[in-house]
Amino acid sequence: MPKLYRWLVPAILLNLVIFMHSFMNASISGAESGLVVRLVSDILDYVGIDISLNLLSFIIRKMAHFGFFLLLAILWYKSYEHLNMKPVIYFTLIHGLMIAITDETIQGFTVGRSKELRDVLIDFTGVLVGLLVMYVYETFKKKTTR
Repeated sequence: MPKLYRWLVPAILLNLVIFMHSFMNASISGAESGLVVRLVSDILDYVGIDISLNLLSFIIRKMAHFGFFLLLAILWYKSYEHLNMKPVIYFTLIHGLMIAITDETIQGFTVGRSKELRDVLIDFTGVLVGLLVMYVYETFKKKTTR
């Protein structure tokens, strides 16, 4: 399998996963994140950390936004790199922002969901951190191959 497809296929699949979650109505989305919230809540209770379920749910949902978009940035960065689309960083930034805006726009039309500028900013911050990870990785890789 060419290296491009090792990055491009997961990148496209992650875009689809993000959009599939955008189309989930509030009850389905809530049930999905509720499983994670209960698991994390049990772990926190076990180690003696008390946090309300509402706050924990909010934190987990926003971390999911951030994490998905961090991974999205890495996958698309490598895809654009293998496609020789330069400057890679700009294509990745634009792609990440467009997916974040599209994601929230879809949610605005989904039953029980809303579009939130805050979520676009969280998503885009994930993209920026993903690019920072790639910068550090590329810098480290250059130093070790000398």
